[in-house]
Amino acid sequence: MADIKEWIKEQLEAGYSKEKIKQVLVQSGYDPNLVEEVLKERLIKRETKLNFMGALDKFLAILVIVLFAITIFFANQVSELDKDVDNLKKKTNRLVNKTESHDDSLGRLSNRTKNLGTRIDTLNTTVSDLQKLVK
Repeated sequence: MADIKEWIKEQLEAGYSKEKIKQVLVQSGYDPNLVEEVLKERLIKRETKLNFMGALDKFLAILVIVLFAITIFFANQVSELDKDVDNLKKKTNRLVNKTESHDDSLGRLSNRTKNLGTRIDTLNTTVSDLQKLVK
C-alpha cells in the first residue's frame, strides 16, 4: 500500500492526470476502489499543501506591503525631523548672534559707565576744591 501511495505521489508531481494514473493502476490489477481512495487521499493532501502555500504567499505579499508602508512612513518622519533640526539650528544661530550683539552692547555700556564714574569723580573733586575755596 505504501508503494502505491509513493508511486501515485510521483506521478502526480510528474504532471499525470488522476484519470491516467487510475487507468494504469487498474490495468495493472489494482482494485479500482482502492485506487480511487488513495488518489482522493493524495489529492486532498496536495490540495491542502497548495492552499497552505497560496495562503503563505498572500501573507508574505501583505507583509512586504506593510513593511514597505512602514518604511515610507518612517522615512517621511525622518525627513520631517531633519527639517525640524535645521529650523532649530537656524533659531539657535539667531539667538547666538543676538547674544553676541547684546554682549557687545553690554560691553559698550560698561565702558560708558566707567567713563561716567570717572567724570563724576572728577566733578566731585572739582566741587570739593570749589567748596574749599569758598570757605
